[in-house]
Amino acid sequence: MKEGFFRTNRKENGQFHSNWLSMMLPRLYLAKNLLRDDGLIFISIDDNEVSNLKLLMDEIFGEENFIDIFSWAKSETPANLSKKSKKIIEYVICYQKFKNADKFTGVKKNSPSSNGLLNQTNPVGTLKFPENSITTSISNQKIKKGAYGTDSYDIELLEDTEVKEGVFILPVVLKAKFKWTQPKLDDELSKGTKINIPTIRFSPSYEKLEYDEEVPPNLINGKVGVGTNENAGTELEALFGAKVFDFPKPPSLIKYLLGFSDDPNGIILDFFSGSGSTAQAVIEMNIKDNGNRKFICVQLPEKTATDSVAYSKGFETISAITKKRIELVIEKYSKNTSNQLEFYDTSKLGFRFFTLAASNFKFWRGDMIENVADLEMQLSIFKKPIKEGSTSYDMLWELLIKNGLPLNTSIEKINVGKTFLYSVKQNEMLFALDDINEEVIKKVLGLNPNSFIVMDSLFKNDDCSKTNTQLKLQDNKIDFKSI
Repeated sequence: MKEGFFRTNRKENGQFHSNWLSMMLPRLYLAKNLLRDDGLIFISIDDNEVSNLKLLMDEIFGEENFIDIFSWAKSETPANLSKKSKKIIEYVICYQKFKNADKFTGVKKNSPSSNGLLNQTNPVGTLKFPENSITTSISNQKIKKGAYGTDSYDIELLEDTEVKEGVFILPVVLKAKFKWTQPKLDDELSKGTKINIPTIRFSPSYEKLEYDEEVPPNLINGKVGVGTNENAGTELEALFGAKVFDFPKPPSLIKYLLGFSDDPNGIILDFFSGSGSTAQAVIEMNIKDNGNRKFICVQLPEKTATDSVAYSKGFETISAITKKRIELVIEKYSKNTSNQLEFYDTSKLGFRFFTLAASNFKFWRGDMIENVADLEMQLSIFKKPIKEGSTSYDMLWELLIKNGLPLNTSIEKINVGKTFLYSVKQNEMLFALDDINEEVIKKVLGLNPNSFIVMDSLFKNDDCSKTNTQLKLQDNKIDFKSI
């Protein structure tokens, strides 16, 4: 990557907004193509570009797929720099690839207060509460049928009943303006909803053991369990032992947003991973429900300031901070022996770290051949088609990616004498990238993969040996490829 690739997009620049939109446009088009049909995209943005981003998103995703602009309370102690307003809110724009009728889920209500079962605007109806289903504060006694009620509601007890040890041991049949019908009451009781008639006025109330998750409000703050930049900074500093990143996102924000339409086997991609909050959020979600979510975090190797704490701690790039955070989070939970991890296999915790690089292989440049001398030069280059400094592991991953295999593909290194075979997906594919000999061929035949891929240069221009190898493998129905 060329020196000076990272340039600050300053507001003084007359093309400030244009430059930013030009940077975002291809990434958003790519994001849309990567999303599955019911997939969601969340973009955290401040007020500098939120209006421009909304227009850009309408263009790419379509106005009909807009969900909302959520307001996240990012700070409890905003800077007192502005003469007009303190900046507390940051925005999270949400679109769905194809907006559907599925209900988003937010947080579950957890209210200690009871909910009255009466409603003045409802018609008068009758409810029969089964015996031993209602608690009460009324002392032990038999209660005659008749008119009871409150100042606001007329309530009639239609049959005699009895209280013993804080429970109505006989059915309670009431006539009043109820919110529920009898089928609704029966259904709620079957779900474990608690019914209470506290006094002789016979005004019933209910409290569910577990409430349905509510549709998320478009204000995101501590009331829905989401922290601030300050919370995230304190947590990150405790993890690293130093303040290595300014204004990190709290994992609680990521978990909350992903919970809108959660898939325990989903793939979460973060184009601007920063400190790695998304990775931590996904790891913690998997631990909580034994899920199998996967994260892909992308971060440019942006330099840290030479006078920063991060740089003094050995982190020369932001991506180095991202990598280290994931390692520390995995280490933290791998050593944790709390009940939280009782049913989670911590051996599943792991990740792979890739850097963008040029190909390990030389390319045939037909466009550069204008005469015999050019042709001879190209041919001489391909006597050694592998670039200097390339490792077998680098070549293996390049070949896997070019064969369309995912980045979490299972790989095993198999010792064969003084060389190695690389087994992919439990011997489905075998690669020989270091050496080829009779011992290697014998091992390949014994493992019986679907395909065997070998570097052509390992045969050292011995076409006879290569042909014999190919025939042996084909006789055993093993697909042979040389590169």
